[in-house]
Amino acid sequence: MKLFVITVSVLTVICLYLGLPGCSQPPAKMPISTSSTEALDLYVKGRDLAEKLRVPEARVYFEQAAEKDPDFALVHLALAGTGLSTKDSFIALEHAVSLIDRVSDGERYMILSREAEFKRDPAKQKDYLTRLVEAYPKDERGQQLLGSYYFFQNQDYPAAIKHLEQAIKINPEFSPPYNLLGYSYRQLGRFSEAEETFKKYITLIPDEPNPYDSYAELLMKMGRFEESIDMYQRALELNPNFLASYVGIGTNQIFLGVADEARHTFQTLLELAPTSAEKRRAYYLIASSHIYEGDMASGLQAVEEAHSISKSDGDLPAMSEDIGRMGYILLESGDPDRALEKFTRALDLVDQSGVPEEIKGLVRRNHFYLLARVSLAKNDMETARMTIDAYAQLVEAYQVPSEIRRRHEIAGILAMTEKEYDIAVHEFHLADQENPQVLLLLAQAYEGWGDMEKSRETLRLVADFNSLSYDFAFVREKARKALGEIP
Repeated sequence: MKLFVITVSVLTVICLYLGLPGCSQPPAKMPISTSSTEALDLYVKGRDLAEKLRVPEARVYFEQAAEKDPDFALVHLALAGTGLSTKDSFIALEHAVSLIDRVSDGERYMILSREAEFKRDPAKQKDYLTRLVEAYPKDERGQQLLGSYYFFQNQDYPAAIKHLEQAIKINPEFSPPYNLLGYSYRQLGRFSEAEETFKKYITLIPDEPNPYDSYAELLMKMGRFEESIDMYQRALELNPNFLASYVGIGTNQIFLGVADEARHTFQTLLELAPTSAEKRRAYYLIASSHIYEGDMASGLQAVEEAHSISKSDGDLPAMSEDIGRMGYILLESGDPDRALEKFTRALDLVDQSGVPEEIKGLVRRNHFYLLARVSLAKNDMETARMTIDAYAQLVEAYQVPSEIRRRHEIAGILAMTEKEYDIAVHEFHLADQENPQVLLLLAQAYEGWGDMEKSRETLRLVADFNSLSYDFAFVREKARKALGEIP
């Protein structure tokens, strides 16, 4: 009864806080349940910063809000999204889930959708976000979350655009939808609309770094590397600690052929990084700068530096990610046996960790994909076919979109190996079109099939991928060589 009284009184406060008409009626916006107006104020300030991608600053407010009201569910959800490490994020999310009986339906849907995302259950994630939008159709943040789902989980950019535009219609001054809307247009190749959207995003919050950072990423995609660097620098003029812009500047420097300068930029990122996760990312970027140059050994060494941080923290999920990346570098280096050792160790670490069983299941399923890649690299066709069949059955059972795309990818590689190029082309078209490695495989399949025009057209897409994608490091020079642009 006590919690009920607190919730009702607080909802009234929230209604007034948001300036909603008719406070006795169900709110148009999703309510926020907390027993402390101070915590509420701190949460809203942190949320505003997080929506502008000023994550370290946002986390300070969320931590203060949690001190004012330890039972503030949305604050723990926010802490999960701004975690200092993978382990911290899991702990914060579990805390938020433990409080769902004390919150409104909308907050419960938000928390459960995030839990489903963490557990890699996109069907449940979509269901909860759809319920959120149905319950609060005039809440711009609900529309933004559902648009984000379609963008990241389904790669369904028209659906994402629909919900992002609805969020803007509800509140034209709400800036986050403009950001993802610009990226959605970019993914569809509608560059002029993307550019217009990012410029609008800048006008809404001209004193924030992220709009300039996002526009810079579009310029990078368009091959306008120098302009992109200038725009990233504008972001850093506003906030020298906006780490994403160092990532963009260094990546542009790689594309301009000055990888040494890129490593210097990434070293700056490493020195500024406030968390273990950010430090590890800096080492991953240093690794990619070497891989772009074909120096796999130095790339491997940089990932080992990242692993030393994870090991020091005792963060088993992060340790698993590091070792998995090492395995992938070894596989691409032509050493499948050592790659398999790393992949197996990465799986063991996840099994030993305290992550949810759903995450462990996903990693175990993905291990079949990795086993198949190793078998194909070793030309062990019998094992490869058996493993691919087993993986396909698991993917069919769970219906995770990213896994479905990966199943088509491995089926395409098998078909390529067996010189069934028409089948390979079909499979690669159903794989991840945002993965430049898949596009390179598609170009090779077209070549094997005898369609040289399509092959070169696809190679052009790979060479000009110009993205922050880690996978791009493995294929950019291969595509450029195939096109005759470099020796």
